[in-house]
Amino acid sequence: MIKQDVSTCERCQTSGKEILQEPLHPIKPECDPFHMISMDIKHIACSRGNHKYIIVGIDYFTKWVEAEAVVLANSIEVATILLEEIISRHGTPAIILTDNGSPFINDLIRAIRKQFGIKHHRSSPYHPQSNGLVERFNRTVAQGLRMLPSPEKMDWHLYLPAFLFSYRCIKQASTGHSPFRMLYGRYARTPFENYLDQNSTSFRYPDESFEEQVLDKFQLIITALRRVHLSASDAIRKAQVHQMKQAVRRLIATKDKPPFLIGDMVLLYRENIAQDLSAKLEDRFDGPYYVHMVYDNSTYILKTPNGTVLHRRVHGNKLKIYKQPRIFFNPLLFEKQDGSTFRAFDQPTPEPSGSIQFKHFRPKPEQDN
Repeated sequence: MIKQDVSTCERCQTSGKEILQEPLHPIKPECDPFHMISMDIKHIACSRGNHKYIIVGIDYFTKWVEAEAVVLANSIEVATILLEEIISRHGTPAIILTDNGSPFINDLIRAIRKQFGIKHHRSSPYHPQSNGLVERFNRTVAQGLRMLPSPEKMDWHLYLPAFLFSYRCIKQASTGHSPFRMLYGRYARTPFENYLDQNSTSFRYPDESFEEQVLDKFQLIITALRRVHLSASDAIRKAQVHQMKQAVRRLIATKDKPPFLIGDMVLLYRENIAQDLSAKLEDRFDGPYYVHMVYDNSTYILKTPNGTVLHRRVHGNKLKIYKQPRIFFNPLLFEKQDGSTFRAFDQPTPEPSGSIQFKHFRPKPEQDN
């Protein structure tokens, strides 16, 4: 009984941390470079050149990254990166995945997508895991730039291209190949190969003309790319299956909750709490809300108790079940025969000959505040 009362305490529920971990829904990329890309904006400490942001574009299949340090994070900068760094170099993507930020949701980007026939998918608000590929890169680039010596940290934008080259040449666990090899069908030539002159993909046939050598090299790259793409596609599939199994094991081991259903009362985690001292005393959850609609990708539409629908989708990882306080009887609240009520300690003890007789009183239900 006491445990139930504590678990249904509204103040405890809105201040707690416990949330439901939904199962993973991995994105299955096409076996086609730059068919689907993800874009995001990473905020970095201001550099000596007033650069505060990195606009990132990453291909879901090859994991190749294009990134540019910018002073302003607006639609013009995003459009410039999309046109000059991605479309002009790698072709037009079929799908772009972004968050719901204003630099990606505006008339300029909408016009470019319409002109090039690009579909736009949006990740769940305040849930970066739904755009996990670019979020992992954001963590990696931040960690890499933090490793710069203190005097060079103010010029981090000058070191970004070197970091990108290193990232593109490192083998990815999900594909088994580096982004460079996934895109070009060969390993990147480094100063070490120049020193040893032992690049495995370089060759010469003295008896062949230059045109014949070009055709041979082209055929070699095409064959290598085909093998790399097929093996990478299989590796990505296996990695996603493994990640889903791991997530399910963690879910089963740590949670014993049903999925949210239409009509369930839930609390919504407040992602936009101010990051200051006063925020430590604020509630972590808003609500309660009712689940209005359920989608297959673990996102939900909520509505308020008065019926107002919140049209913004929210991810299930930001929700938890709201437990309604139980209704109990207050033995000190009584009702007279005429319908009026009073508490026992507010009334003088009635005399036996008085007009008020306790035998006519009965307990009246009251909700606990």
